[in-house]
Amino acid sequence: MHHLKYKKLWLNKVFLKNFIKINKLGKIKILKQLTKKERVVIYEIIKNILYGNIKISKRKVVILKKFKKILRLLCDKKVPEKNKNKYFNQKGGGFLPVLVYVLPAIISKIIDIID
Repeated sequence: MHHLKYKKLWLNKVFLKNFIKINKLGKIKILKQLTKKERVVIYEIIKNILYGNIKISKRKVVILKKFKKILRLLCDKKVPEKNKNKYFNQKGGGFLPVLVYVLPAIISKIIDIID
């Protein structure tokens, strides 16, 4: 049985597995069209990265530091969902390509844990 700590991730396991299989442009498109439950899973992953619960390479840390403020806002429960949507739907790329670069390796680690 899955650990209670990973309940949200476990409930969205199919979404996470499918996300890994899609190409880069498809991932960006999916990140722009996430449901609220799927966004919560992405926020949960980001929060665990920020808190150091999920280890990532130093290179990815350097890349994510540029978007530290945005990532913290996404994880903050006090920030309304409408404001968080602005960051996901930014024109000019925003930070979605960075998430597409960072998330697949992390999601595959998480899937190994929750399976």
